[in-house]
Amino acid sequence: MTSYGIMTNFQEEGYDFYIAAKLREWEREHLEQELGNAEDAARFENIAIPAHTYVVCETERCKYPTRIFPQLRKRIVEEWLPSSGYVLAEAPEVSVPHWFRNPDSEKRYMELWLPVSQVKG
Repeated sequence: MTSYGIMTNFQEEGYDFYIAAKLREWEREHLEQELGNAEDAARFENIAIPAHTYVVCETERCKYPTRIFPQLRKRIVEEWLPSSGYVLAEAPEVSVPHWFRNPDSEKRYMELWLPVSQVKG
């Protein structure tokens, strides 16, 4: 199962971060049954990712892509966006880790999906 990092509500103090997985409809509707109790099921939220235009970038392949992930986002926002004809849009950002076990751990990478809109005018 693929996991996702969902980032929303960006503000000066930080942002909200969710670890997510895409569940089938039956799993969402029967979460309490799947987890075995209502308390655990109540801790989960449904997060809808609206249809949007996203720029999708990847880190380099390396053993610890989480270490270089923040620099990737910074480069996209500071270097690529200003000359791209796009601006960041009000929508969740998504990260997708691709982890491989030894002996392929050096092939790990992360995707970053940034919501963008075309500059008008």
